Amino acid sequence: MRLAGLLIALLLGAVAAFQSIVGGAPPSEADDGLTLAASDICAVDAATVPVLATETRDIVTTPAHRMLTVTPAVFGTRTETVTVVPEHRHGATFAEEEKRIIVSDPTRRLRAIPPVFDIELVVGSRGVTRYRVTGGALVAEMESLPELPDNRIVISEARIQAVRVNAGLRMMQIHAIDQNGRGAVVPAETVEIEVRSVEEQPAVATTDIAAVTEPAQVVVVETPAGMVEAEAVCSIAERAPLIRHVQAALTARGIEAGTPGEWTPATIDALAAAQAEDTGLVAPALLVRTLRAWVPQVALPAGTTGTQGAKKIAARAEPSSRTGVN
Repeated sequence: MRLAGLLIALLLGAVAAFQSIVGGAPPSEADDGLTLAASDICAVDAATVPVLATETRDIVTTPAHRMLTVTPAVFGTRTETVTVVPEHRHGATFAEEEKRIIVSDPTRRLRAIPPVFDIELVVGSRGVTRYRVTGGALVAEMESLPELPDNRIVISEARIQAVRVNAGLRMMQIHAIDQNGRGAVVPAETVEIEVRSVEEQPAVATTDIAAVTEPAQVVVVETPAGMVEAEAVCSIAERAPLIRHVQAALTARGIEAGTPGEWTPATIDALAAAQAEDTGLVAPALLVRTLRAWVPQVALPAGTTGTQGAKKIAARAEPSSRTGVN
């Protein structure tokens, strides 16, 4: 009988040792759920929280441009003599013909067209990817960033529009000698005409205008969100005492923790939101880092570091976070 009792005791001891290796301590030693084995820890996907920053940038309210100023032509007058009847001898015969007489010189009329400004087009949307836990699942959402201040650019430079002004003409009847006479000499008949002349051609002056800027606060994505691996307690759904400790930590923070002792989506959502603030990681699981901070009396297996692994997905630069302003 003593031998049978000894064998039973050894068997129970072996079973207890086996349970401590593969599945935690036996109920008599771990009924508080705070002793974990290596099989309770696993790697889970976690998202990092993006880091935003506010930068002071110079916003161009008036871009550098060139202004053109036109000085119109300067006109004067001169008198020209037009021979209507040439000198001839008495008895001459004449033929009439029309002659174009210039009464104003040709020139150009210039008009300065000012530059055209517009708001610089920002390509793409201004947003940042954020991860959160909803219904116990990790989801990604796009969050809009504040719009960039209006940055003005030149879309059309100043230019000159030129219009040619042709010479002013006047038609006059002119007598040409058809056959000269034999009599006395008759002097020529002339007419004086006032002609509008160009004394100075139009000119263009150029003035360079410097840019005008104003400082503005711009929100940019300094570090975008990414995916990493982190150590977590994968068997927590089976450990009601541990769940109650986690829910107590949530309640102490003023967070609704869900049904006591149950690992429900509501509890997972609340945990994920709170531990994201503490660790900077978003995951639908109890991270070892969170467990150590909230339940310091927990007994973890040897080799559990609680640190996050290498990034699984490289951090993506948000394409619109730093564009649109030079």
